[in-house]
Order: sequence, then C-alpha cells, then structure tokens
Amino acid sequence: MSQTFPEAALVHVKRNPLDTVKSILNRRKKLGSVDRRWGFFTEDMPMQNADPITDCALQYRKIYELVEEKKHLFSQSLSVEYEGFCSNPESELDQLLTRISSRSASFDSAGIACRNTAHDPDFTKKVLDVLSKSSSRILFDVTKNLERHRDT
Repeated sequence: MSQTFPEAALVHVKRNPLDTVKSILNRRKKLGSVDRRWGFFTEDMPMQNADPITDCALQYRKIYELVEEKKHLFSQSLSVEYEGFCSNPESELDQLLTRISSRSASFDSAGIACRNTAHDPDFTKKVLDVLSKSSSRILFDVTKNLERHRDT
C-alpha cells in the first residue's frame, strides 16, 4: 500500500460498538432486510449466522481487527473517536488534517449528530460476548469498559 499510495493515511473512526451494531441493524430494518449483510467479508467470516445481532457484532469485530492488523501498511495511521468528532466536527477535522499534514477541506457538518441509544440487556450481552473474543487488545479493552458501565 505504501508503495502504491505513498502519502495515504488510514483514519480509523472508532465508535461505541453497541451504538454501531444497533445503527447497522436499524439501517438494515429500514432497507427491509435485517438479515442483509455488509458488503465486506474477511477470509474467516462465516457466511451465515442465525442471529442478526451476533452476526453484525462478529462482522464489526472482524473488520476492527483487520484495520488494526493492517494499519502498518500506511505511512500514517490515526484514530478518531466518533463521539468526540460529533461533539465538535470542525475542530476535530482541523486537528485531524493537521496530524496528517494536509490543508483544510470544506466540510458540511450539519447532519452529524451523536446518536447514543439505550440498549436492552439481551442485545448488550450478545454484542459484548462476541467482542470479548477479539484478538485486538484495544477492542478487548473497549469491551471491558462497556461491560463495567453496563453493570453500574
């Protein structure tokens, strides 16, 4: 990657996994198919899973792990917290562009909003069970933090 696009930077936007999975499932529901899969699969992704929540959480975990595993292929790799970005998108974008040594870009932030939702215990358990098996130390730590907040 660094040879083909030597100045490419990977920007990994990290969002609360519970909100991400819920958002994807809500989007699938609006499109009329809760069982519809993402268009991206990793090599070891099972092709079917009986439960849409577990299936979506597994896809989230696998893609997160893939990004973490491959980020070294880019000349620069940065992480952005979605919730922080939503709270002040213009400032966060300016900081991000500065970190990748790029000029400011025009950006319409009118539609950006952080949509934290309540999650029922069964949903939360299914998602956290899948994510707790992550090989990514970062995602594992995020999961443990979410579990602590769930129990309080």
